[in-house]
Amino acid sequence: MAVRPRFLVTSPLPRSWLLPLLVLALAGGSGCDERADASPASPPPQAASPPSVPSSRAASRPGSGPLPPGQGSASAKECELRVLKSVFTSEVKNKEPADVLTSAKPGQRVWAHLTVRNRCPSSRSLVLSFQVGGADRSKVDLDIEPSWSYRTWGYVTLRKGDSGKVELAVKDEDGSVLVASSLPIKSDDPPPPQARH
Repeated sequence: MAVRPRFLVTSPLPRSWLLPLLVLALAGGSGCDERADASPASPPPQAASPPSVPSSRAASRPGSGPLPPGQGSASAKECELRVLKSVFTSEVKNKEPADVLTSAKPGQRVWAHLTVRNRCPSSRSLVLSFQVGGADRSKVDLDIEPSWSYRTWGYVTLRKGDSGKVELAVKDEDGSVLVASSLPIKSDDPPPPQARH
């Protein structure tokens, strides 16, 4: 049995038929297997929402203006900004950490890979603040798009003489620390030989 084309036009149709045919094609070709119901749809029942909590601060992002009530605080349910996961890694591949570091070496680049939940209607800002050996080393500004699971990262490069530990503080727009972690710096150099007596 030969397959016949679905629509076969052998002669041009009058223009007056074009609109009704288009309406029929769109109405009938919705891709739904269920029968259409002509009765008016009732709105779905809505769960009772908690009253919005007024914001105790104005937005600190330049040009963004004040946020609507309940969206100024990172802890507000309507506008949640939360770090879900934070790891130190030696490299980021395909938006994922290549490994998880338990220590770093002098001269190594150390990446901080974050998974962040931003339930706000617009982008939010985070700052990765790195300290090495107790001294400020670098700050990385990050824009976090609205998402259930937004992956982002930044790095600090250790110098040859660095020792102590790498400390990371992830801060929101207010400067509040959302996550703090540290990574020891261990040298591969063998300890100097001790003199024998």
